[in-house]
Amino acid sequence: MNIVSKDFFLRTDVNIAKDLLGSTLHFYGKEVQIIEAEYYSQDEAGCHAFLGKKTKRNSVMFESGGLAYVYLIYGMHHCLNIVFGKKDFACSVLIRGILDVTSKQKIIGCGKTCKYLGITLANNKESLLNNNNFYITSLFPLNYNEYTIKPRVGLKHGADLLMRYIKI
Repeated sequence: MNIVSKDFFLRTDVNIAKDLLGSTLHFYGKEVQIIEAEYYSQDEAGCHAFLGKKTKRNSVMFESGGLAYVYLIYGMHHCLNIVFGKKDFACSVLIRGILDVTSKQKIIGCGKTCKYLGITLANNKESLLNNNNFYITSLFPLNYNEYTIKPRVGLKHGADLLMRYIKI
């Protein structure tokens, strides 16, 4: 089993979202393949930590990469972001879609993804490093014809940026 190393989580470039596509996310006995991911960093207006603004909600984004950033949208749907980068630079990738490795069922949408896996606010700040219950394996680069890039969805600012990666 090829568990993703700390070095991978220290990156901050937009390609980390693409590089997560096709990898396996292990969450408390469930195995799913990441098939859709969106990149966010404090350098762009769509990010919760735009301009380095740290709040109680987004504080985990300012930690060193390899942590889960889980929050609620519309007061009812959990969203899972994986924190990237070095301490004090907010960067994360929102997991928007997964494929159940066993059943081959596709789950599209960040809220549906968390509901399917059972991810809640209790998982916020949980490490994906040295954790037997929550981790990523099987990173491998995709060829250009194996994914597409689209604008992000559901944003007031930064929706036009091509930072949503989808495995074909």
